[in-house]
Amino acid sequence: MALYLNQLSASDVMVELRLSRKIYHPEFLGSSQPTFQADLVQTYHFVAERPIPETGEYLYTITLQPEWCGGLKYQIRAYPHHELLYHPHEMGMMLWV
Repeated sequence: MALYLNQLSASDVMVELRLSRKIYHPEFLGSSQPTFQADLVQTYHFVAERPIPETGEYLYTITLQPEWCGGLKYQIRAYPHHELLYHPHEMGMMLWV
């Protein structure tokens, strides 16, 4: 994945992959109640590899071998990162890709 960082450094941006799957409870399928679904989520971090001089973007990579099988949902997000932030998402500048 490549991101244009304008004048930020690669360490100023965190890129994450959120992997989720649904848990279905078959005991609810025969009843009149709706099927209960709960999401299980794991988060993986991309690694900042190198700048791409031709485009001005920065290349982020990830090597992933999920522990789960079956239908999985992948979501990628990027947001500002600094160790002095109180909460990782406090700036409210998250971009879902």
